[in-house]
Amino acid sequence: MTNSKNRRIELIKTMNYLYHQNKIINKLTLTPEAIFDIRCCLNLPLLNRYKLKKEVEEYIHTKSAANLLPWWGYFKCDYLDEASGQQLKLFIKKGVKFGFMQCWDLIGVCLSSDWCEDAEEDGHIRTWLNTNVVFLPKEEDWVMRVRVWEVLKNTAKIVFEKF
Repeated sequence: MTNSKNRRIELIKTMNYLYHQNKIINKLTLTPEAIFDIRCCLNLPLLNRYKLKKEVEEYIHTKSAANLLPWWGYFKCDYLDEASGQQLKLFIKKGVKFGFMQCWDLIGVCLSSDWCEDAEEDGHIRTWLNTNVVFLPKEEDWVMRVRVWEVLKNTAKIVFEKF
C-alpha cells in the first residue's frame, strides 16, 4: 500500500517538475476543414502533411516557451510549401489539454496572398473558420458531390466578391 502511494507521490513530483520546466508536448491536428481547404480549394493534394505537422509543432513549442501564443481564439502563421512553392497562411486554434499534451487544431488554410486585414476585421475570416465541412460518405452518388461542390464554390465567390 505504501509502495503504490510513494509511486504516486513521485509521479506527481515528476509531473510538477515537468510542468514548471515547460515540458509540454504540442500536437497539431488537421481538422476536416483544413484538409478540405488543402485538397479542394488550394488543389494541393501532394502537400506533405507530416512535414507540415512537424514544423508547425516546433513553431508552436518555440512560441509557447516564449509565452507568445494567445490563450483565446486562434492565431495565424505563414508556411512555405516547398513542393508547390506557395506561401500558405495557417489558422490554428488551441484545442484540449490533457496531462502534458496540448492539442492544437489547424482549422483553416489559405494562400497568404488571399488573406487581408480588412477581411479579418469585418469578420469574414472568423465566419469562414467557424464553418463546418461534412464529408459525404463514399457510397454517395458522384452527381450529388459535384452539386454540393458547385454550391460551395459559388458561395465562396459570393462572399468574397464584395471586396
